[in-house]
Amino acid sequence: MRIDLKEDIPKDITIINKLNKAESATGLDVWVKHTLHECSWDSKEIETVAGTQTSVGRVTKVQIPSGKNPNYKPYHDWSKAGNQEDFWTISEGDYVVLGEVTEEVNASNIVKTMAKYKPNQCRIQMFEDLTVKLQSSGFLEQYLSIYYIEGV
Repeated sequence: MRIDLKEDIPKDITIINKLNKAESATGLDVWVKHTLHECSWDSKEIETVAGTQTSVGRVTKVQIPSGKNPNYKPYHDWSKAGNQEDFWTISEGDYVVLGEVTEEVNASNIVKTMAKYKPNQCRIQMFEDLTVKLQSSGFLEQYLSIYYIEGV
């Protein structure tokens, strides 16, 4: 088995969830950050050619082991929980950052804050819940049941 050190060494990430203004008490979008542990992060530059136009971008793939990161709720449940700081969710449009985001994040500074973390951040465009309930409670269970994210 070949180990890719960039991808296979567990890393901390920060997921920044957006509580939509229609569901917040303030009537404004609210951003809530959570640090998650022992995740896999893989980010690659991609190039696409269409006719005479060439575009360069970055695609990021993140795997979050459920066993090391409890308290996940689907957005609908998370938005109704009332204590969003105690739980985390994954939705298209949320952000994920490699490492820990230490500053406060809010509607007025989200764009500037995310620019600061480039290229080690992305906006989530695809999410897949790949968690399964396993009978055993062995060591590998935490890595076999994951939340999968892709973003740009």
